[in-house]
Formats: sequence, C-alpha cells, structure tokens
Amino acid sequence: MSNSPRKLSRQQQAEINRQLAPVYSKVGSLTFFVGLVALLVGLWIDRTYNTKPIFMLVCVIVSIPLVLFINTRMMRSAVKKAADAAKTDVKK
Repeated sequence: MSNSPRKLSRQQQAEINRQLAPVYSKVGSLTFFVGLVALLVGLWIDRTYNTKPIFMLVCVIVSIPLVLFINTRMMRSAVKKAADAAKTDVKK
C-alpha cells in the first residue's frame, strides 16, 4: 500500500481545479468547433458532388476519434502539470 496515492487537502484540490478550469473550456470549445468544421466540410462536399448525407456523416464520424485523441492528450498534460504543481506546493 506504499504506492497508493495520498489524499489531497481541500485547499490543494481546489487549487488543482482552478488550474484545470481553463482546460475544460478549451476542451469544450475544441469539441464544438471541430464538430462544426466537420459538419460544414461534409455539407460542402455533399453539395458539390450531389451526394446528400454521405460525406457529412463520414466527416462527423471521423471527427469523433480525432477530438477524443486531442482532448485526451490535452487533459493528460494539464492534469500532470497541475499535479506536479500541487506536489511542489506541498514540499514548500
């Protein structure tokens, strides 16, 4: 049990949450805009080649794993930075 993570105090957890709040808004914005761009590109291709919902659906479906990958990487790095900052604050 020596490898189990220790509990953070309320103050430390609140500080981590404050550091991650801008990241949450970036994740939401990125998800919205990538989905919107995929939708618009798909509609444009469908209108150009007169293939009604095919390319729109393909673009939106392809954008889902892309957004998940980007958001996961963004959140992992932000959580790691926040946790490292909390650890250095504890040592002080």
